[in-house]
Amino acid sequence: VDLRDRTGASTLPAVHAIREGFPSVPVIGYVHVGTGASRDIIALARAGVNDLILRGIDDVGSAMRSAITSAQDQSAARDVLAMLEPVVPRSLTPFVTFCLEQARRAITVPEAAAALGVHRKTLVDRLAAAGFPTPSAMIAWCRLITAARLLEDPGRTVEQVALLLDFPSGASLRNMLKRYTGLAPGEVRENGGMRCVIHAFLRSIAPAVHNAAG
Repeated sequence: VDLRDRTGASTLPAVHAIREGFPSVPVIGYVHVGTGASRDIIALARAGVNDLILRGIDDVGSAMRSAITSAQDQSAARDVLAMLEPVVPRSLTPFVTFCLEQARRAITVPEAAAALGVHRKTLVDRLAAAGFPTPSAMIAWCRLITAARLLEDPGRTVEQVALLLDFPSGASLRNMLKRYTGLAPGEVRENGGMRCVIHAFLRSIAPAVHNAAG
């Protein structure tokens, strides 16, 4: 969305309406570089856009695809966090958010720790204190939740999902899904996709979270 439509009217009310009525839909601001650009960027950010594309700079090829993908990932992460909010402590929210937003690639624990500005052991201790799995296991769960969201599209194959999420192969994705959830991709599709995997995650941590709380 540009800051103004073809009649010159502001699009900010439309952005607000989309953010409130359809929070799962990512919105990308399309900004002209030049006088007033910073003001336009601030206005769109306040309206709630997920990402920005600068006209003539990153509105072509891979740069545009990257911006669209980033906006989609942020939107998906927000949806998942809303579902996990009852069990995720505030101390873990930045880590879980990072894992979800970066779920399209195989990030490492040191990479996550560095991005959050904490020591690797700090992540381990925070997760353990909350009764959560290890950092590497949480990274895997976030990738599987994202994979399940993609599998909700009936026309998308397991191999395509594996390619999108940087898995070595479709078999690798199937094996990880089976190891963590006990389910095959077809079973995940039939049982609600993303919600099915989130349910499996919540079930896996329920005893530990209860003990940590006690």
